Amino acid sequence: MFVWLFQVPPEIKDAFIAAIDKGNIRTMPNRSMPAAPHPTPGALLMGDAFNMRHPLTGGGMTVALSDIVVLRDLLKPLRDLNDASTLCRYLESFYTLRKVKIA
Repeated sequence: MFVWLFQVPPEIKDAFIAAIDKGNIRTMPNRSMPAAPHPTPGALLMGDAFNMRHPLTGGGMTVALSDIVVLRDLLKPLRDLNDASTLCRYLESFYTLRKVKIA
């Protein structure tokens, strides 16, 4: 409790401590809800568009930004993004690589 207590606004600190003492704190489970990739030329699903996060966990933007980093690193070696067949081959590993970063 004391690790988080400094982040609680002073106006609700007493109520927060009372709720903990009474055992009235509820938790929100967070679990992975992976989607199956469906490679589509010209489209790439990232962040919440690819697999949902519960809005209370606030992970959607974090996952999207992490996906951008994975995608940037994956595409660095490519010289021509207009070469669709090569681009598709590189993107095949995107959904596998992103799991390592966000897991």
